[in-house]
Amino acid sequence: MKRLFILPLLILVLTGSLRSQSAERTYFGVYIGGGWLHYFNNMEIELGVPVDIQNDHACFSGKIMWEPGRRLSVGLESGYYPMYKYSESDNSEHSAASNFVPILMNISMRVVDNFSVGLGTGMVILNNHIEGVSNADSRVMSMSNFHIMASYNYPLSRNWTVGGEARYMWIGKTNDYNMSIQALLGFRF
Repeated sequence: MKRLFILPLLILVLTGSLRSQSAERTYFGVYIGGGWLHYFNNMEIELGVPVDIQNDHACFSGKIMWEPGRRLSVGLESGYYPMYKYSESDNSEHSAASNFVPILMNISMRVVDNFSVGLGTGMVILNNHIEGVSNADSRVMSMSNFHIMASYNYPLSRNWTVGGEARYMWIGKTNDYNMSIQALLGFRF
């Protein structure tokens, strides 16, 4: 009985019927994006005066991805993401602003044609600027950061794509998170 099971299995293996994904051309992709970012604010500011906190900003990103023709892609990403800007409503003498520049390693998986999901981790450089009685600037590194994303890239030609991306990012140093929606322009070579 065992021979009846092993013989067909051996024939399948030897004839090459059990293969992995077929190889396609390997690409590198360069993508630039811009869009809207919302910072989910966990700050509580009690100054006794009305305070205007801006949590919605424009953001920009760029990434380079190695796309080996299979479902998985790997790459690096950076960008500019403002977190918040706060100022006193009745007086412009006091204000504070914070932004971050991520340097992330991304892993992305194509789920269906042109639609991908991915995640990434890496370091973030947090930049803070305070104006008031005295001015101060600081730069802090955050090493435990995480993001997940979903993107759709529509091919315009063999090399050019246009699409969109939604992203959720958590920053470990501040224990904050943000969400962004961006339009993407990509070039594959």
